[in-house]
Parts: sequence; C-alpha cells; structure tokens
Amino acid sequence: MGQKVHPYGFRLGVNKPWRSRWFSERDYDKLLVEDVKLKAELREKLKAAGVSSVEIERPGNKLRFLIRTARPGIVIGRKGAEIEKLKTELGKRTNRDVFIDIIEVNKPELDAQLVAENIALQLEKRVSFRRAMRKSVGRVGKSFPRSTLDNMAAERPVWRPSSTSPIFFLSRSARSFSPMA
Repeated sequence: MGQKVHPYGFRLGVNKPWRSRWFSERDYDKLLVEDVKLKAELREKLKAAGVSSVEIERPGNKLRFLIRTARPGIVIGRKGAEIEKLKTELGKRTNRDVFIDIIEVNKPELDAQLVAENIALQLEKRVSFRRAMRKSVGRVGKSFPRSTLDNMAAERPVWRPSSTSPIFFLSRSARSFSPMA
C-alpha cells in the first residue's frame, strides 16, 4: 500500500498559506480547540452564505477572522447589522476584540469547497448523484478559462478531454496552469 500525503500539508509553504496564523507557548492546546470550534460554528451559522474558508489570526489579545464567501451580502446583512451581531457574540464568547474581514469569492464555480457543498446539497434533495456530478463538472468546465478561450478562438467549438492538466504539479496552482496546445 502506498503512502498517502495530505494535499494541503504537501503544498503548505509552496503555494498555500497557513489557515491559522498565530503562535502561543502556553495555551496552545486550548486555543487550537477554540479555533476548531469557532470555525465549525461560523460554518454552521453562515451555511446559506456559501463559506469557502475561515482563517483565524490572533495578534495580541485580538481575534481576526478572514471569511471567504460566495455571497458576502448575507454575511454583512442590512447596513452591517448581521456582522455587528456576529462580532459582539464572538467577542462575548472569547473575551477578545473581534475583527471580521469578508472576502468575496469571485468565481464560486471554481472553488472546490463550494462545488462540493453544492453537490452535497443536491444529494440531500434526492437528486441522482450522476446528474449532480455531471452538472457540476460541466459548470466547472465552462467557467474554466482554458475551455472558454479555446471555444472563442476556434471557428467551431472543439471538444477536448476534461483532463488537460497533469495530475501532479506543485510549483503552480491549478487555476494558473495553462498547458501548451
């Protein structure tokens, strides 16, 4: 049996940043457990907003969240009411100054986490798994820059196999990869 390497840990430092940026010599275990619970709680509360990732920074006695979401309007709310409510709730729970930065995911159909959540939501609604997978792969293929450029440049659309990028590459991310035609 071959050895398995976690894909995120393998790319860490090469083309992926750390998800939590802080260090503590004393209460490391408590802070780590708190981070995991806070991330799970935020994902559950903001399920309708299409949260791609939650990153945590702890500068001093502060707590800073970077939330990448497909629908930032749902997180912010009318006139920022929802985000203020979230800040006060997290501040009371952690006894720290809480800052929340919201980053919009420009192309949610290219974000792996959001695509997986979309497929899971369809499966919960009892959609055929083949249909859900086929639609998701089609949506990703249509929005991937390579396929649209090929179709625009050709006189008639050219069919290419879906796997035009190599399985293994570390120096570049999948989005920046453009194989030679």
